[in-house]
Amino acid sequence: MADVEFRNVCKIYDKKVHAVEDLSFVCHNGEFFAILGPSGCGKTSSLRMLAGLEDISKGEVLIGDKVVNKMTSRERNVAMSFENYGLYPDFTIFDNIAYPLRIHKTPEETIKKKVLSIAKKLHLLSTLDLKPSALSGGQKQRVSIARALVRNPDVTIMDEPLSHLDARMRSNMRSVIKHLHDQLGLTTIYVTHDQIEAMTMADKILIMNEGHKQQIGTPDEVYYYPVNIFVAGFIGTPQMNLIESSIRKNEDGLKAVIENTIFIDVSKYGENIYDGMNVSLGIRPKDIAISHKFEQGFEKGKIYVVETLGESTIISIQIGNTILRVEKDGYLTDWDFDDEIFFQIIPEHIHLFDNNTGMRIIPEDENKNDAN
Repeated sequence: MADVEFRNVCKIYDKKVHAVEDLSFVCHNGEFFAILGPSGCGKTSSLRMLAGLEDISKGEVLIGDKVVNKMTSRERNVAMSFENYGLYPDFTIFDNIAYPLRIHKTPEETIKKKVLSIAKKLHLLSTLDLKPSALSGGQKQRVSIARALVRNPDVTIMDEPLSHLDARMRSNMRSVIKHLHDQLGLTTIYVTHDQIEAMTMADKILIMNEGHKQQIGTPDEVYYYPVNIFVAGFIGTPQMNLIESSIRKNEDGLKAVIENTIFIDVSKYGENIYDGMNVSLGIRPKDIAISHKFEQGFEKGKIYVVETLGESTIISIQIGNTILRVEKDGYLTDWDFDDEIFFQIIPEHIHLFDNNTGMRIIPEDENKNDAN
């Protein structure tokens, strides 16, 4: 196994399309590292440069302590599993898994031991004599992973490997992949647009947008401390409420004002904000209190829509031109369209983002904690 490092890497197509710009990160030995972002953000181009399937326009890619820019894909000892299973339809499952060993002229006795070992770990022993057409989607994906891992690679890379599977199978395969990663001590780089995959599986997440790195952090870090508006809106299901607001000074200090009627205490930001500043106020749907009747500190709104999900209920509240989404546990039946509702945005849970830069404004106490 080995560290993977990108140093100021760029990918430019046709001398004008910048798919990846100045990307730097380190995936440490044994780490499960997810690259997450929407379609077209540059995540697959990054993975293909690591695998040797795309040339690197600028910068350096290292595996271990070696710069691999000019190495062939085979020389990099990188295992690859992609969205397309890529199985040979006329080969048995045994032969599909054994293929990368045979092209390296591995002795047949060694091939048999390695194939049986990885097939056992992935619960594929009963399928080894079958052809791919006889397998389910989940089984085919496990075969693709087994073929990638059978030769003991330095780095395992996976590009959207679960996108063809249904929701139940994706959940099962997430557990399989994560278990295998932990069991074998793999160094894994996993590309996905699905934040649930990234949040549940990864030790670290790199979030990309339009070819640029947005944030690298643990799942907790990117969820609780998003660096900018993009990350705040991209991470979380349902996503964070991001509400146009302005900072105003009154006799009680600085307040974030919504729809000219709701005033929220933002004193924790101290001198990092100022009177007249235009901001976006972020609040997670779970961090909003609701009530059927007025309570101290609550505001009034009207129910726009109610979405029941079984384990939780999402209530959208209309306040002027603003829609505020609230998520509560359970199947709530005592709320309906157009009902009056009272809500409270809890100041301790808000985020503020500078509308000019898109960056999160850091509360003063968070700065103090970082300094300590």
